[in-house]
Amino acid sequence: MVDMDYGNIEKLTEAEFNGEEKVRYNLTFSFVSLAHKDLTIKFAFSSYFYIILYLLIGVLSIGIMIMFALFHRLVARPKNG
Repeated sequence: MVDMDYGNIEKLTEAEFNGEEKVRYNLTFSFVSLAHKDLTIKFAFSSYFYIILYLLIGVLSIGIMIMFALFHRLVARPKNG
């Protein structure tokens, strides 16, 4: 996304307008990070893509938590006798 600000515009001289003299100017730009919602809107993938993506992330998260719980269940068994 590009946004331009034409602040401080000065009128060209006749020589600059005719190309006889160089026009001096400053170009300034900055990068601004976007939030997750803004990125989603800007990239504009189909809703099907996001449904699959979020389902995969959810299944992966649940799988990791199951492995975490099973590991701690096995390691933290009380010792008998």
